[in-house]
Amino acid sequence: MTKTKLMLLAGTAIAMTSGAGIAQEAATVAFLMPDQASTRYEEHDYPGFQAEMAKLCADCTVIYQNANADVALQQQQFNSVLAQGAKVIVLDPVDSAAAAALVTLAQSQGVKVIAYDRPIPDAPADYYVSFDNQGIGQAIAQSLVDHLKASGVPEGAGVLQINGSPTDAAAGLIRDGIDSALDASGYVTLAEFDTPDWAPPEAQQWAAGQITRFGAEIVGVVAANDGTGGGAVTALGREGGNAGAGGGGGDAGRPGTSQPSARRSIRSRVSSLARREGSFSPTAPPYHYCSRAAVAVQPRNRVVARLPG
Repeated sequence: MTKTKLMLLAGTAIAMTSGAGIAQEAATVAFLMPDQASTRYEEHDYPGFQAEMAKLCADCTVIYQNANADVALQQQQFNSVLAQGAKVIVLDPVDSAAAAALVTLAQSQGVKVIAYDRPIPDAPADYYVSFDNQGIGQAIAQSLVDHLKASGVPEGAGVLQINGSPTDAAAGLIRDGIDSALDASGYVTLAEFDTPDWAPPEAQQWAAGQITRFGAEIVGVVAANDGTGGGAVTALGREGGNAGAGGGGGDAGRPGTSQPSARRSIRSRVSSLARREGSFSPTAPPYHYCSRAAVAVQPRNRVVARLPG
């Protein structure tokens, strides 16, 4: 399995380790997350970020908002935290393209923006904290390929591909990684789907339609995260499919994950879960690095940092 590394990118790449020394100044920091379809934001990312900020800057104020997959609502929340005096905004965008205008607005007011988990290609944020999303996609698909080959499934057999949200730039990177593994596998992609808002019901509905369409031609399903994979598994169960399902790599098994869907009754249909975090030492959860960036970019603060090994 490919080892994924956390990336913390700015005009010059800086990644802060737990040993970094940071001089703190009290400030307001906003933590704006994209949706509630995945439980990771409420259960892991925000609590983790808040706890790290309390260690690094006890006098800082953290404002948390979740846009519930609503682009307009996230724009309102962004404007609101600017009005509340936020000096740093951590933004996991609902729509990576739409977020470019938010980055430009904040930077025009001297406010730093940290793109969290999802890149904002059209307007470079001050920092970008994420994983190797393309490597994750490749690991997800390779886990299914390895399972099929070990099970004696011949090349030329067909698989389904369920990608993430078309408005999420990170989902595009995961898709590229999936494509690279499947293209080299000898298996055929029968159909693929970009899941609106990463919503499991959308993935389930699409997968059910493809099972009706292709039937026994389907030998496996590659899904970009545990929620979409759970939707596929539910469709397989309801339609009586016997295909293997490889997925869960986008969220599963790391601090910041939708664990309930990953624990569904997947039985023999799941080959393995490709994990972003957990076994990939010394990589820490993204909020660990993000909190250090949030403190470091505040006015008159400085950081002594080194790249993680």
